[in-house]
Amino acid sequence: MVAAAEDPVPTVLGLLVLGHRPTDFIPGASILFLRIDGEELSDAIIDAAEIDGAVGRMVRVLDDKMNSHNRVRVDITSGRIEKRIYDYPLIALQQLTRTAVMHRTYEGTNAPP
Repeated sequence: MVAAAEDPVPTVLGLLVLGHRPTDFIPGASILFLRIDGEELSDAIIDAAEIDGAVGRMVRVLDDKMNSHNRVRVDITSGRIEKRIYDYPLIALQQLTRTAVMHRTYEGTNAPP
């Protein structure tokens, strides 16, 4: 988390994991959430948010955003117990977004994932 014991300067990893405001030191260390009403980037925006902070916090906030936008249908006719069917499996969305956060280059860029 630091360069060395004799040189306690935080590394990029240290800032991302433990920093309260990593964007003060790494401008692109945030997540941009965008929900578009359609399939084209020019379609109307339903919701947008810039999520910043330590990586753990960003991932939790992003999960909340994805949960709030993931539509669910309830099937009460096919069996004795209702079935909840989500547009997208949450685990797949989490894997996709976490992979993007973990494997991006934070140094030398200002672009959020």
